[in-house]
Amino acid sequence: MNKTKKEFLPFQFTDLAALNKHFEEKAASGLILRSFGPTAVCRYEECEPAKLRYNAVICPVSKSASPSISEEARGFIEFCEESGWNFVDHRNEVYVFCTEDASVPDIETDSRELIASVDRAASRSRFISLVLIGMSFANLCTSVLRFFGESPDLRPFSIGMVSGQAVLLLSALVILIWNVIRDRKWTAAMYSALDRGEPIPDPDPNVLKRRRLTALAGIILIAALLLGLITFALISSEPDIRCFIVSIMIAGVVFALLAVKIKNVKVGKGKKALLYFLAFLAFIAIGLVLFGIFGSVFGVFEETEAGAALGRSAEIFHLL
Repeated sequence: MNKTKKEFLPFQFTDLAALNKHFEEKAASGLILRSFGPTAVCRYEECEPAKLRYNAVICPVSKSASPSISEEARGFIEFCEESGWNFVDHRNEVYVFCTEDASVPDIETDSRELIASVDRAASRSRFISLVLIGMSFANLCTSVLRFFGESPDLRPFSIGMVSGQAVLLLSALVILIWNVIRDRKWTAAMYSALDRGEPIPDPDPNVLKRRRLTALAGIILIAALLLGLITFALISSEPDIRCFIVSIMIAGVVFALLAVKIKNVKVGKGKKALLYFLAFLAFIAIGLVLFGIFGSVFGVFEETEAGAALGRSAEIFHLL
């Protein structure tokens, strides 16, 4: 059995040409792409070096972004395979094909339509991001309003949570605006080259490295922010809130481990959804049981009004 290697490979819709070149270089070095999605991790299989052509395209049919291949997307795949391309995998609406035949034409031969498809996909992605930002802003407003009616015992914890939400929301908004400006510049540069009678410019050879570094920096920033919020909550909150945070953290680790196991289980969509639901119920149950245990051991339930209420809920569940 050949060995496999994984690679963290985030990208933007404007990086399709860079993806093609990257996969071709990997194949030339003896790493053949086997899995492309749905996460930002690619899986390669070690083989003999091969001269392959890759074509990453945006699937133009409906439901193409579904994790499972829809009937409409399957028709598009069959059309491409009849043209000489072999389907590899897809991530959202980006579908990757490869071939050994240098004479097979690209899947999308109209440069203007290629640019337009990238622009449409980016616009859809920005719209979804804007909706999520709007929902986060509404949640932030609700948290701020709820803050003024809370017990003084909970306010230190709430200040940290509201501040963290505000920082994440502002970061997401800045990233969205930056992406809009970058995509517009890319589209204008591509159309300008075509208007001058020139081919679409070659991709920046370092663009995927920058995407990887940017994504890693974002992950580190979010992790540091969450760690800071948890530390702030543990230091400044009342004992009952500390027990609650620790319980949720432990239950969250268990849920994450279960989710990873469920992801690799080969069952139907309905059964997998049921497994995720059961794992979520286990997360709630473990969190409440641990909170009841910690609260009983450290005797914090009666120290504050909030702790008493949470303690009664956890103890009732524990008894059940």
